[in-house]
Amino acid sequence: MSTDQYTQVGRVLEPEQVEQDRRDRRRARAVACIPFAVAAAAAAGLYGPVVLGLFRQWTTDADNSHGLLLVIAAALLLRRRWTALRALTLEPANVGFPVLAVALLTFVVGSLTGDVFVLRVSLPMAAGGCILACC
Repeated sequence: MSTDQYTQVGRVLEPEQVEQDRRDRRRARAVACIPFAVAAAAAAGLYGPVVLGLFRQWTTDADNSHGLLLVIAAALLLRRRWTALRALTLEPANVGFPVLAVALLTFVVGSLTGDVFVLRVSLPMAAGGCILACC
């Protein structure tokens, strides 16, 4: 076997075949990301005003200004544990979909009643449901 040949599951592949295989895998990953991109756009449209209102309250209300510190602390913790989190195996769980449904129902109730607290409570619930369902 020459050095310009590669093996894949017991068969020898030429460099052109290896490159085509890489392109196919990249294309499949890109297609698999489309539903996640649509879901992210929907979440941004749905929760964008909620997050902006929360940020506005953190920056203008002295009683709630500690919220900015909590975001920074969470980002630092995520950064410190990033390699350990990346090493975890991803196992989607169907229990995430009911959690997401309850979160969206909570969002609807908060929207209909005008209760900002209920809207904001639904955000971490929705994030948790998405994480459970996808990872």
